[in-house]
Amino acid sequence: PSWLVAGAPDAAAADCVSLARYDALKRTPLDVLDGGGKQDPYAVLRIPFLAGRTRIRQAYTAVCRVEHPDKHGGRESLEWRMAEQAYRTLMDTEERSRYDSSRITQNALSFTERIFEFGASVVTSLQNFVAEGLNLPKT
Repeated sequence: PSWLVAGAPDAAAADCVSLARYDALKRTPLDVLDGGGKQDPYAVLRIPFLAGRTRIRQAYTAVCRVEHPDKHGGRESLEWRMAEQAYRTLMDTEERSRYDSSRITQNALSFTERIFEFGASVVTSLQNFVAEGLNLPKT
């Protein structure tokens, strides 16, 4: 749309739009870490956990359209490298299985830990309640 840049031809306006989209894609590896501190390939490709192979390929293709080194004078961007690694991880059946298993296990342990924290909090609150109740003056 030429209205983005006053008086600019459509080609210049299109460049502005593509640059705006490109800036929105810039992330660091810290932005896509899972709970275990590893790079989350699903977050890198912006797809849901346990997405199918077709969805993975579509997401990777979308990143390639913007980040491919041929579009940037042969330079590999960080986003390109992260997407390439994520794609390799998710398309390799064994590697994906290892990642998914570790993520599921980690989430289960985290959930169990939160249950124990909640239980400890309830016990502490109950102890405080009983202790305060025993110290009440008799009326």
